[in-house]
Amino acid sequence: MEEKKTEVDEQRRSVLKKMAVGTGFLAGCAVLPERWTTPIVGQIVLPAHAAPSGCTISDPCTVTISAGDQTTATVTALVTGFVTPPTANVPIHLVATATGGSGASATGDTTTDAGGNYSQSLTVSGGPGITEVAVASTSTVAVGTARCSAPTAFVPPALISASITSVFDCECINTTVSVYTSPPVANIPIQVALSSSYYGINKTLSGQTDGNGHCGVTDKTCNQQPAPDRTLTQDPTITATITSTGASGILTVTTNVTNNCM
Repeated sequence: MEEKKTEVDEQRRSVLKKMAVGTGFLAGCAVLPERWTTPIVGQIVLPAHAAPSGCTISDPCTVTISAGDQTTATVTALVTGFVTPPTANVPIHLVATATGGSGASATGDTTTDAGGNYSQSLTVSGGPGITEVAVASTSTVAVGTARCSAPTAFVPPALISASITSVFDCECINTTVSVYTSPPVANIPIQVALSSSYYGINKTLSGQTDGNGHCGVTDKTCNQQPAPDRTLTQDPTITATITSTGASGILTVTTNVTNNCM
């Protein structure tokens, strides 16, 4: 009789243990073990998009121009940076914006390596005329924004063509000189030296190119008398020598003065 009572008590204890687990796990009660053991967990591998938070993007980043310059249609920038503390698989979103040209932008995405470092190449279009590339690095996991920028190389344009016209209107000699650069670059200083031994003209004019790489300068020289042994019917010449401190090359053009006073 005592043995049967003991067996009933043991069954009751077992049922109470299972009930103590809670109603939320009743469905699994039938498979609960009679004796509890310590669970063994080997390892947990987080996917790349589930990297732990708590890191910061170091500001500033670093950007170098790896391809292109102010004369090219595109410019490629290599962006590098890191997060602290060093954490792998942190998603990094980058935006590169060009200064000059059409002001185009480019975006890219990457992740940090085991040392917390990231790098990405971005190519922006809209040239020529891109003078700088600015980059901003952000993350949906790491805190902060890293910013950096780098100028593009300036390649001096070349003086490629020039023309000159000169007309005498009975009072003054009106001279116009047009100069073009290649590639077309704005704000290039242009110097034009006008000379005419016939009229004793010797002067320097200055100007600068517009957005099309063009510069036009004009001169009006009045009350200039020719040498005693010369006449206007001989259509004396005027020469323009074009130079620039911002462009390569030297151009020389010569024209006869058109006499409109005959």
